[in-house]
Amino acid sequence: MYFAQYRADLIRIKPPLGLGDQRTNGGVAVGTKGKHVLSAVVVLKGLAEFVGLLLIGQGLVYALSFGRHETNGVYRLFRLMTSPVVKVARVITPQKVADKHVPFVALMLIFWVWLFLSYTKFSIMLDQAA
Repeated sequence: MYFAQYRADLIRIKPPLGLGDQRTNGGVAVGTKGKHVLSAVVVLKGLAEFVGLLLIGQGLVYALSFGRHETNGVYRLFRLMTSPVVKVARVITPQKVADKHVPFVALMLIFWVWLFLSYTKFSIMLDQAA
């Protein structure tokens, strides 16, 4: 008697969608809508965080090297890795902005990109939860 009720309970429980599920809704697997977009947003957000930390590290090495930052190997490595973002910031800023302030502009630009991607990730996750 007990075994029959246990088996009936197992039959009523439906497993969640996983990698092995083959159920589809119009050619798209049920439960996978938006997962690729979410993955792309998560990767871009991670890249924005990485570049932001590189810019912060470059600023700290600049402040702690007491004017000898150009001979510091770590500073030059940070400058090499952040140069594409700093060049984009130089293109979009007016010419009146001094070159020494452009990395800060790049950091603020990356911050706003990170904020936008965080909001996008949050809204996609809420849509998937509903």
